[in-house]
Amino acid sequence: LIEILMNNSAEIKDECFLQLIKQTRDNPYLDPNTNEWKLMAVLASYVTPSEYFIYHFLNYLNTIFTEEKFEAARIWAMFILQRTLATNKNTERMVLPLKEEIIAIEDRKKMKVEVNFMNGAREVFFIESFTTIDSLKDQIIAKYDLGEEHKLNYGIFEVCRKDDVFEETFVDDHVKILDVLSS
Repeated sequence: LIEILMNNSAEIKDECFLQLIKQTRDNPYLDPNTNEWKLMAVLASYVTPSEYFIYHFLNYLNTIFTEEKFEAARIWAMFILQRTLATNKNTERMVLPLKEEIIAIEDRKKMKVEVNFMNGAREVFFIESFTTIDSLKDQIIAKYDLGEEHKLNYGIFEVCRKDDVFEETFVDDHVKILDVLSS
């Protein structure tokens, strides 16, 4: 489904989100911690509703968050709302996600990524499906107090091993980290 939506029109994406709203709205038989909420969270992590529908979608999530009697549904609504805003802000994903990434979203957890520094040190950082190289650089600069004014001096390289040869590629700041890991 993610692949179909990533490669399809805004109308198809909107229709998918509408169907999920229909499944979750005023459904007395729906456990508020069901697969419908998980699916909505996964989809909102990779694609966004159209510019014409996004405000209706966000309003629906906000209404669930403020008025729903089930705490689990309110938690899912806020989680999906935040993901929708972040995905919409940073553009949609370009590469299909890893299975571990989907599981992390369904569990409402962040993913770990290990960063290797040029001095041989390693550090684990926590990222989301919408985390860009630029935002990872912000985390690193803040953690090590490197000074925001030096941000342009730092870069992230992808290192791949092919046939006992290491290949390094500079990764642009706007690229999503999990697109790099998934490709």
